[in-house]
Amino acid sequence: MNPAMEYTLTEQAGSILVEWMGLTLPVEIKYIALALLVLLPFLFLFRRAIARFADRHLHIHWSPKVYGLGAPVLSILCGLLLYFAKEPETMIAWNLGENGVYVKSPNGKAKMDWAEIETAVYPEPKSKPDMEALVLKSKDGRQVWMDFSGLAPEHEETVLDFINRSTNNRFNLHPDETRPDDE
Repeated sequence: MNPAMEYTLTEQAGSILVEWMGLTLPVEIKYIALALLVLLPFLFLFRRAIARFADRHLHIHWSPKVYGLGAPVLSILCGLLLYFAKEPETMIAWNLGENGVYVKSPNGKAKMDWAEIETAVYPEPKSKPDMEALVLKSKDGRQVWMDFSGLAPEHEETVLDFINRSTNNRFNLHPDETRPDDE
């Protein structure tokens, strides 16, 4: 998991939802495109006055024809940019609820009830050195991997406390156990 990816942690009554979103167009670019979309028609309508002003005060020596052609082209580009900018989709989601854990990731989906979980272990750092994960294993061999490398320490503690409460403290998980020893 890329630690630079943004995530949201939502705590509701009896559940925790952690979602990592995909990349989208930054908000600043959306606002700049929207502002240009609003202002460019005025550039087209008042192109002669703007060309004189730019020539005299800004030392930009463009003819009114350049402003007359450039404004609609930029306006169309900004409109297309805003039209095709989509909301990001959820890349990874952990849903920890009263009944169990549901994990959706690019590797697939996994669901496990709290009663089914037999062990909660941290894999050896040698197997995946860039990952600080908790692996929940069920009695029938299924596994749910939860990578903590992208979480803030206080959110990691919140998730582990929730798992401890939900499993009646069977595993006694602590956030400092997820960090490999510096040897």
